[in-house]
Amino acid sequence: MSLLLKSLIGFALAVCVVLAFFVGRFSSLDTQSVLSENPVETATATTKATSVPSLSSKDFVIVFVTDKVSTNDECNICYRVEVTLKAENKSDIDIKAVKGVLTIYDVFDTPIISSDAKLENKILPAYSSQNWRLGMDVSKWNDKQWEVYNTHVDYLKFSFKVTDIVFVDGSSQSF
Repeated sequence: MSLLLKSLIGFALAVCVVLAFFVGRFSSLDTQSVLSENPVETATATTKATSVPSLSSKDFVIVFVTDKVSTNDECNICYRVEVTLKAENKSDIDIKAVKGVLTIYDVFDTPIISSDAKLENKILPAYSSQNWRLGMDVSKWNDKQWEVYNTHVDYLKFSFKVTDIVFVDGSSQSF
């Protein structure tokens, strides 16, 4: 390889490290198959007070984490955590998108990290379930991200609190 090409690759990897340091938000990835069908923890939600019977997000959708994988590039410069979530539509209406907060806890139920998350870019048909993969770039200099990266999935707990649902018919529900 030429010196210029090696320099460009080095620069690109350095940019990746800097971005990983400043970016810690989860972003939606393509659907992947679930490696484990055992949910770690089911979703939690608050109810919305109205004059009609109160509904919780669990009346519409349940989201739970089924797996966590830590990966890195071949040069050990860019690190990433990816979680597989399973969303189950409990309603009779197709769901277009689900928004919520994903929180990761240690084995003692102490929160490690929390982030906004969206399940979108595909339809979740009524009374069915689908899987999504969410990923987070990890910085070695962020102790919380590094803890999630290095901790085995069996020693982590997950919670996805649904805050908003958008249905295919254009209606929406907030919690």
